Amino acid sequence: MRKTCHAGIVVLLMALGISLAAGQAMAQPWAAWKTMAPAPDGEEEVFGAVAGGKVYLMGGIKPLWKPIGIVAEYDPAANKWTAKKPMPELKHHVGIAALGGKIYLMGGFVYPAKGEPAWVPVATAWEYTPATDGWKKLASMPKPVGALACAGLNGKVYCSGGVRLPAWSKRSGLRPGAEIEQPNDLLEYDPASNKWTQKSPMPSPRNHHVMLAVGGKLYAIGGRIGGPYVSGWSTPMSANEEYDPAADHWIPRSPMPSPRSAFGAVVVNDRVHVLGGEEWRQYSSTVHRTHEVYDPKANRWTASIPLATPRHGFLAAAVGNRLYAISGANVSGGSGPHIGLKVNEMLEVK
Repeated sequence: MRKTCHAGIVVLLMALGISLAAGQAMAQPWAAWKTMAPAPDGEEEVFGAVAGGKVYLMGGIKPLWKPIGIVAEYDPAANKWTAKKPMPELKHHVGIAALGGKIYLMGGFVYPAKGEPAWVPVATAWEYTPATDGWKKLASMPKPVGALACAGLNGKVYCSGGVRLPAWSKRSGLRPGAEIEQPNDLLEYDPASNKWTQKSPMPSPRNHHVMLAVGGKLYAIGGRIGGPYVSGWSTPMSANEEYDPAADHWIPRSPMPSPRSAFGAVVVNDRVHVLGGEEWRQYSSTVHRTHEVYDPKANRWTASIPLATPRHGFLAAAVGNRLYAISGANVSGGSGPHIGLKVNEMLEVK
């Protein structure tokens, strides 16, 4: 009976595209992830991007949603971290994109100037230049919004979705169970003119999703709807929608197998790797090890080697064929003790 069970597990793992070296523990298919130099500071709700072959870790929040503005540079070749100038505006859940050797931070939430803790949406936009470690304020977004997704493509930055307070609301910020506005906006920012343009709206309004550029198209994947918090007020999504900038048109694509939000995603060899995340399941929330890969050409998803450390609100980055999962939290938002991870783990992919 035990031999039959053992064989069944092997067949299942092979079906998921997970191979095990001889002697590797059957219960740990994620052992292919290698531990790298830990981040100098680790927190949940970090974000970041890759520029010039370096990884830039930013953001982070402390308990009661206080943003701390981490900025640190990771050199994969030297496996070394260097502290950089902190964010000039402390905010979290920003939309972030790399373009032309620069990093763009759009919208997000700030801590309230007074009153009880909350997520206060802002429209501010910033440009970070790694070469000079310098920050520059840009033209603000048309409306305040946080938990949005951004991506750089063809010299422009595109930002989609997010969440904000309705114009009629008397609240100063978002809290669990509060009224919200869930936009499906797609906005295009032109760094050359420092101007924003409204484009064709995303079919599925959502927040805590990702948007990535592959083959001249944009892909908006996953997220949540019903509120910005992972709780009974929100529902995880599996939606995967493709945007063609040339035609200003969206089409639905094969949905992500595991509905979730607050995950990391990167592109390697024209394939999208979606890692980790969190979701609300009936009466509680959970974090994921899940690693699923989307091939836009085949419009197909496959399972891959799961994360070594399950987490949400972390930085996923790709340099060459190496994936990095950095910092974040190994408990879902609002569940269990607050734990900010410094863990930096790497996986080589084909």
